[in-house]
Amino acid sequence: MTKPAPQRRQLNNDLRLLARTFGFVRRRLITVFALATMTAILEAAIVLSIAAAGTTLLDGSGSSNSLVSGIPMDLTLRQLCLGVGVLVVVRAGLDLLMIEIKARTEVLYDASARTEVTNAYLEADWNTQSTEQAGGLQAALVTFVSLARTVLTKLIDLSLSVVSFVVMLVASITVGGRVTVLVVIAMGALAYLLRPFIRANRHASARQRAAIGRFSNQVNEMVSMSREIRVLGITEPIKGELGVEIAELKAAGHASSAASYRLQSLHASLTYLVVSIGLGALIFSTVSDPQPYAAMVLLLYRAMVYGRAVQTTYQGVVGSIPFLEDLDERLDLYRQAQRQPGVDPLPTVGTITFDAVDFSYGDGTRALEDISVTIQPGDAIGIVGPSGAGKSTFVQLLLGLRAPTGGRLVVGEHSIADYREDDWSRLVSFVPQESQLFDMSVLDNVISFRPHVTRDAAIQALQAAHVLTEMEALPDGLDTTVGEGGSRISGGQRQRVCIARALAASPQLLVLDEPTSALDLASEEAIRATLEVLKGQVTLVIVAHRLSTLRVCDKVLVITQGRVDAFAERRELEANNEYFSSAVELAKLV
Repeated sequence: MTKPAPQRRQLNNDLRLLARTFGFVRRRLITVFALATMTAILEAAIVLSIAAAGTTLLDGSGSSNSLVSGIPMDLTLRQLCLGVGVLVVVRAGLDLLMIEIKARTEVLYDASARTEVTNAYLEADWNTQSTEQAGGLQAALVTFVSLARTVLTKLIDLSLSVVSFVVMLVASITVGGRVTVLVVIAMGALAYLLRPFIRANRHASARQRAAIGRFSNQVNEMVSMSREIRVLGITEPIKGELGVEIAELKAAGHASSAASYRLQSLHASLTYLVVSIGLGALIFSTVSDPQPYAAMVLLLYRAMVYGRAVQTTYQGVVGSIPFLEDLDERLDLYRQAQRQPGVDPLPTVGTITFDAVDFSYGDGTRALEDISVTIQPGDAIGIVGPSGAGKSTFVQLLLGLRAPTGGRLVVGEHSIADYREDDWSRLVSFVPQESQLFDMSVLDNVISFRPHVTRDAAIQALQAAHVLTEMEALPDGLDTTVGEGGSRISGGQRQRVCIARALAASPQLLVLDEPTSALDLASEEAIRATLEVLKGQVTLVIVAHRLSTLRVCDKVLVITQGRVDAFAERRELEANNEYFSSAVELAKLV
């Protein structure tokens, strides 16, 4: 009976997915398959020899005249036992070799898959990276890759079981064809009857995958929002929210496990039923020479054992396919979003021109419209505007994180997209409002993997950021590890270390998103003094939420509703721009 079209398509899709996922270990799998074939043949020979030895002992003849039906052999019991011993030793040696290859193949996939997902994410464009949930990526790299490795293990076991099953059946047909054929037909019917249970197992696994993803996202959110949860006094509601997800994870896990166990139990029961039917046929038939039939019974039993293993591992593979699909879809998303860096060298930043620049997000939301601004080398430009006006999008375009959807962003004489990414990153630095540090030493954070940043430059940058003395006072000085995200130092210290990181590379363009937001008044004044020193030497672009920061700026860009509302000196804006003058009044800035 042919498979229905949807099932054939699903099977073809699954096979293509498996080929894409594990294609790079194909040669290793072929080697394992070849070794499995040899071990299965040796096992069949061992079973036939044991059957011959057993019947020889029972009839008391001391020798065996036929091992396989139609193939005469004249072996003593001692020779049979010696032969079995040799076969067992050889098979054990091949087994050990196969185990070593299996183990190496699994760890190779594990490392390669995590490397591939990580690299693909890091090489994807900012639009893709910024919309990726941390919990989802973490689940993919940790949980789903581990489950995919389990699929690879099951695939290897499946191939071993299939080869052994086929070899045992062929050997059984050789010694007792008719009964074996009947058993094979019964097994085919068994596989057909189990199809609904296999589909149920797959659906349960898909539900479990979705539950794991949601739970990972909520846990990540809980950790990142732990301070707000405590301050707002919402510990109990958060427990309730997580409790709902844990309950769903429990229900999904139960459904997946129950479906798997039901399938295994049904297959085992039906397998024993099939074997019993075969034995019954033997009992009620006339047997002149018991030796080949004894061999056939042993071979069929081993075939049934491997048949059960085939069913178990197959359903394990099918049940894990949803996790492979998630990994495959994620990788495909990252690969399609690969950045296309330019090839032109960029020796210096020069003039930056926004030429009628528009930007809209993927959902059609327009963030910026007809932005035309020119920033000269050495300018100190402030950016202000209400929340949601487009300031962050403007900065992301300026940093090269996003590309305009309309107009051009020109640096010097060419579009920013034409230049080499490494050159642009070397000449540009950024200080975010929410400072984040790597879980490594203070000095390593300032250097941040950049080979052109020296230790001396890092120390000078810490001095310029007015945080060197405080960092040297830490238990291990500049070699003190700051913890995940910089959690072991204060918010103000973390902000100043981020400023030092930006200054250490001697950038030509320095973009700061409210650099003094986490600082006390003395530190704020010190940082402002540092910016005053840099003014004229470095192009400064400062997003200001505290208007006191604008004192260092030559001009201020006012953005409202995604458009340029004004671009002029601060005094002119105070007199002529409604938004800016209102903001000044509110801040009592004179």
